Amino acid sequence: MAYVGWYIRKRNWLSVLIFAPVLAFLGYTIFESWFECVHRFPHLLVTMLFCILQVLLYICVFFPQITQKCIGILIPAAVAVFFALKAPQADLQATETLPGDPSFSDDAVIAVEDPSVCSVQFHSPEEGKVYIYAHKYGITEVVVTEGKKEFRFSFEVYRDQSVTRIRIEQVEP
Repeated sequence: MAYVGWYIRKRNWLSVLIFAPVLAFLGYTIFESWFECVHRFPHLLVTMLFCILQVLLYICVFFPQITQKCIGILIPAAVAVFFALKAPQADLQATETLPGDPSFSDDAVIAVEDPSVCSVQFHSPEEGKVYIYAHKYGITEVVVTEGKKEFRFSFEVYRDQSVTRIRIEQVEP
């Protein structure tokens, strides 16, 4: 216990080095929580606020000098900005059956509204199975045309607890 009292009186640059990994981890957690909160509000909002307050508490309690406080703020901010600029991209390959169990001939054509979200091609047209390669998070519409018939599907690529998932729903014309 005497060491804690000595440490509080002698706070120096060593405290910045000791808390740098903790602050970096908190910065990463703030970014991940913010990302989930933006895409699925209010998911992880409390976690994000708790981490921000924890960073501020560490800085106020353990860093006495203004330069140390500035560096203490810069560490989690730099980590959060790094991951924000890195912009998480979806990277998922899956084979899914289209809803409604449709059956298509080999003449059916798939058109993707926004190919930057995902690309779709038939895996087994007679069973209604498609091969999906997701490039980024978002929603796009996929139209399957067979003769004069059109089938519309909504493809949503999203993250659920750090796992990339695809939700496919049939859209009524």
